[in-house]
Amino acid sequence: MLGTVLFIGEKTAATQAFLAELHCAYFSCHIAETPDAAQLILRSKSIDAVVVQADFSNFDTIALCRKLRRHPSACHLPIILVQMNLKGADWGRALVAGIDDILPFEPSKLTSTIHRLKFLIREYAEISALQSQIGKYVPSGLREFGAEFDHRLQVFSLDKDFKPRFPKGGQGPSYSQQDNTVLIASSLTQELDLLDLRNGPDGDALNILCEATNGSKRSRHLLELGADDLFEGSDTGGLTLRLAALKFRKNRKTQLRAKLEAQIAQAHFDPLTSLLNRHAGLELAQDSVIAANETAAPLCVMVIDIDRFKDINDQFGHALGDRILQKSALRLKHHIRDPDILFRYGGDEFVVILPKTDQATADRISKRLKSTFRTPIRDAAKEHYITISIGAAYLTDPSQELADLIDLADQNMYRDKRTPTQQDLFLPDALPRIA
Repeated sequence: MLGTVLFIGEKTAATQAFLAELHCAYFSCHIAETPDAAQLILRSKSIDAVVVQADFSNFDTIALCRKLRRHPSACHLPIILVQMNLKGADWGRALVAGIDDILPFEPSKLTSTIHRLKFLIREYAEISALQSQIGKYVPSGLREFGAEFDHRLQVFSLDKDFKPRFPKGGQGPSYSQQDNTVLIASSLTQELDLLDLRNGPDGDALNILCEATNGSKRSRHLLELGADDLFEGSDTGGLTLRLAALKFRKNRKTQLRAKLEAQIAQAHFDPLTSLLNRHAGLELAQDSVIAANETAAPLCVMVIDIDRFKDINDQFGHALGDRILQKSALRLKHHIRDPDILFRYGGDEFVVILPKTDQATADRISKRLKSTFRTPIRDAAKEHYITISIGAAYLTDPSQELADLIDLADQNMYRDKRTPTQQDLFLPDALPRIA
């Protein structure tokens, strides 16, 4: 089964025809003849969409849809109103009530209605899938951040003769740079035109509404080829409703994607230096150790520490210390090789994993990294002279663990810290290593 539909309405011949179409499309269905029965089904069954028959049993069905939109079991579902004559549809109230669409209930148009239902279920399923990922990634940093969204909708027509009746109508080439953009495509007579739009450089960001006047077969093809929604050329009220619903779904998915991306970034990257954090870095480092053992390739682990970093914090404050960390991390990042893995290990310590690197190569890399700090770090028109200490360890036995390599490199780093280096000759006398 593709899903389960809750149908709220009377058992009429039209209802039986609709249920038969649903069954042929591999949907199961629950029928509720009263609002109370509908609420009971929503609480006890897993529902993928709600279809409400317009004006059944003298109920105000739009008011019922408004209540459903606020119901905890239906607020995340597509809600569709079906009625025999769309010319009498109250599009304005439907828009306010949160109805996703008003679709025809005539037997000759049921196939098209089912295609629209499938499309809306897929749209809401995508939103639900994004929502389910939120919170699965545990941030490692201390900062929480999000994104602000522009909820304005910009509408452009691809047909100069088509002028939609709403405020931001018009046309122009600037749509390609807009995120919340809808293209009204009333003149797409060839399906390849739609494919070109969807597969273009800005295709993912576009919302495309296509006019469908040639029956259900064309409607199905347009949706399958990438149309976000369909409308009929004379259906001004329906077009307005579809634009509003499309805007809502677009903004919802954009917000969820941005929130998910932020959580993924926080889970894998250090918020201060933008390097990989310890957890993510150690995972990649472990993979490198396994690969080196499998191929008998050399591997080097370096631990890098900023000398006397505590003095920087004590004398100049933690704000400067944070900026020193950021700029030091940037220098290190710019002077390692593409295959190397650099991550912040903790405090002012960094770890670099160097695959396929023997001791002679590691020594050259170590000297190059130290030489990059001969140039002072500038901050607020002041120069701060920083030095680093580096310790290295080498994978020599398949039985060696990553933790052992890091521990050995850490010991060698402290040994290097106690040994005066050539770089000390470049430091001023006042407050050694810090200007």
